[in-house]
Amino acid sequence: MVSASRVRRSLTAVLASLSLAATVLFPTAGVASAASTSTTCPSGEGTVCYLKISGPESVLTGVPFTVQVLVTTDGSTLAKSDPCASKVAVQLTVFRDFGESTSSTVYVANASAAVATFTVTIPSGPENDGPYTLTATAPPATDAAAPATSCDSYFYVSDSRGITAVTVPETQPIAPCPDNVSCAQTTNTGTGGGSAATLIADDGVFDPVAWVPPDSAARSACGAPADTTANSMLRFDSTATGTKTIIFALAAIYVNKGIGQFNVCWTSNTPFVPLGGGTPVTTGLLPACAKNATGPCVLFKKSNRRNVGFFGVLAPIADPGGYAK
Repeated sequence: MVSASRVRRSLTAVLASLSLAATVLFPTAGVASAASTSTTCPSGEGTVCYLKISGPESVLTGVPFTVQVLVTTDGSTLAKSDPCASKVAVQLTVFRDFGESTSSTVYVANASAAVATFTVTIPSGPENDGPYTLTATAPPATDAAAPATSCDSYFYVSDSRGITAVTVPETQPIAPCPDNVSCAQTTNTGTGGGSAATLIADDGVFDPVAWVPPDSAARSACGAPADTTANSMLRFDSTATGTKTIIFALAAIYVNKGIGQFNVCWTSNTPFVPLGGGTPVTTGLLPACAKNATGPCVLFKKSNRRNVGFFGVLAPIADPGGYAK
């Protein structure tokens, strides 16, 4: 499992970016690193290399992002010194198969020092939201400096991974996904809109992630008015084996009071002492996080110079969701 310290470093980077954020924030590409030792792919009856895809898990439609395919000897060590593998032509297929639409887009790039870099864009628009599959493959290639048939015996083990595309309206803020951690992004496109969330964990997946109207128990426990269509509840499942950080973003048009006066209403599987103290509850307003807290609790409330509001929540392993009030 990835260390919690890496998640903390990632969160620190996200917080730094929020203070400089424009109205719409988008994820930076996850660029993985491999061992620096230059070597060649192992040979037997043939030469076998392993492809490894590195990139973000959650992307915005219409916004270019970077995907790298590493050509490796064992899944992690770059084959930098291999005359064939280090510059093989890599094919990256972006495949969509959900709803009523099935399509694929193919990108080709020559590896340089065993790394092929692609700039990928999912077409803009909510009709393109949803899961995609990236698949990396490579055929045998010929090295001009080597005998003509020397690269024909190479076999490249393909790699696949999933990504999720999200459409963010122009006026909707969202926190970026950090590099090299599990991350999902979602926007509230229903009545009221104006809210979004970025879910971050050191491992596991977030599935599904959706906005739904807050139920009567949450409204009652948090003192919300009867009409709460603008305060949709974020529902999610997670296989993460540690705590999670969820950053809610509120569009500037809805930040109509001091950021410290906003509270976060949360439904949890883990009892917590609500804001103001009292008897532990599983639904209520979250308190601020104390030192070494395990959550659920509020890590921060902040706004940037464009008056966009950001609310960070620390969620325990089993927590299913919450919503910003």
